[in-house]
Amino acid sequence: RNWMSLQPIFASPDIRKQLPREDKKFSSVSKLWKLTMSQVRAAPAVLEFCDNSMLKDKMTEANATLDQVQKALTEYLNTKRMAFARFYFLSDDQLLDILSKVRNPAKVQPFISKVFENIASLEFGKNYQITGMRSSVGELVKFVDPIDPRDRE
Repeated sequence: RNWMSLQPIFASPDIRKQLPREDKKFSSVSKLWKLTMSQVRAAPAVLEFCDNSMLKDKMTEANATLDQVQKALTEYLNTKRMAFARFYFLSDDQLLDILSKVRNPAKVQPFISKVFENIASLEFGKNYQITGMRSSVGELVKFVDPIDPRDRE
């Protein structure tokens, strides 16, 4: 189950780039999991296949590795929350979703209202520049100068 929850997270190039050690650990577990599943598919007698102490040891070690990856991921998310306190309003999944979409600011629109009270959406101009914000009642506030979110970390 840990592998299934972490797999889409480490499918994101941004997350892999920001957590290279954890990505390497996850990749090794992922390779083991995929190899094991292909062997299970090829084995006609699944019960005999599973009666293998080495398999149990490998899977136990893989689970321990996934626990380490999950712990490091949680610590990483906490550093992001400490840098920007409004991220505390988001679940881990939501924050990961935002962090995996940083290259396309328009894709974080669903989370704007969770992070900023009464801001329903942002208005974008050319090249993802933010030109204004819209309230939950539809009021539009245009910015004097557009904001380029790609210039910020």
